[in-house]
Amino acid sequence: MYAVPPRRRNGLPCPAHTGASFPPPAEAGGIREGEPTTVVFLLTLYLQEVLELSAFRTGLVFGVQGLFAVAAGLTASKVIARFGARTTLLAGLAVQAVFTAALLALGRDSSGAWLALVAASIACVGHLWAIVAYGVTATSGLPDTEQGLATGLVTSSQQVGLTIGIPLLSAVASARSAALSEGGSGFAAATLGGVRLGLGVDALIVAVVAAAVAVGLRKRRAA
Repeated sequence: MYAVPPRRRNGLPCPAHTGASFPPPAEAGGIREGEPTTVVFLLTLYLQEVLELSAFRTGLVFGVQGLFAVAAGLTASKVIARFGARTTLLAGLAVQAVFTAALLALGRDSSGAWLALVAASIACVGHLWAIVAYGVTATSGLPDTEQGLATGLVTSSQQVGLTIGIPLLSAVASARSAALSEGGSGFAAATLGGVRLGLGVDALIVAVVAAAVAVGLRKRRAA
């Protein structure tokens, strides 16, 4: 784990810093990056296999999520300037965890599509804010000779998160669905049970990462 650069009052790293210090743990960036892809995968299963929505209607749900992502990306710099990179990172992770957990209320009626649309879209906003804040924390306040290393850590962690996120939580969801099927549940009920467990584990992981990053940043800020 690497130390966090000293910060100004606005929460951004101090440009005058020249030590070899980097952002919150790189694994946090990987987990942060991998979780949204897993949510999209699980929600696709839910929308098409449980609610039996067409590919077009499923695409509309994620299209709205994409619009929220664009809006979040455009506003992230203003949020960071107002509240600081550290606060934005933690708030983004918290929003992502809370609204991913809200997806545990998904059911077999059509209202689930609206819940998926709203909760996933808001979670996406938190995700994008966290992405930008993490990048700012990773690369600001470092000498030119260390910029490449910091960027490499960020990129590597993202690739690891994308690689293991879907397979890991998909395996959890599939195991739960298989267990429910063997217990006599129908296909839709078993799939829903697996999706809920996958989303629950996803929300828990993000919440734990947010808590760990908060503690780590607080210790390094005090050091």
